[in-house]
Amino acid sequence: MRNEDHLYAFVDPGRISNEAGKFEARSCALSLRLESVKLDQLILAPYNTGNHWLLAAINPFTALVYYFDPLSNININPGMKNIIELSIKMFNAQKGRKSRKPVHWEVVKVHFYFYYFL
Repeated sequence: MRNEDHLYAFVDPGRISNEAGKFEARSCALSLRLESVKLDQLILAPYNTGNHWLLAAINPFTALVYYFDPLSNININPGMKNIIELSIKMFNAQKGRKSRKPVHWEVVKVHFYFYYFL
């Protein structure tokens, strides 16, 4: 089996979730984490809304975000969306990239299966 540990990096949810402070500070914290990403890595960003968890897998180089929400397959959480989009803009500015390409959100359906054994 191929070692795939290098494909993913993580964000501390305590730095970006609702309870972490002001919107700008949370976006800046995520942007700083994005700066350390390699070309072939996805940043996994867990996010707590206050009553449940969400997950985003972010590729800042392609402005692609995979969004996982077990409670909704339709609506992207606006707080998380704003933080990620601003942090990608900050990332592009820091890297000197003049990307006008909007962030593409790919909503991934999350399914849970429960089994009951007698």
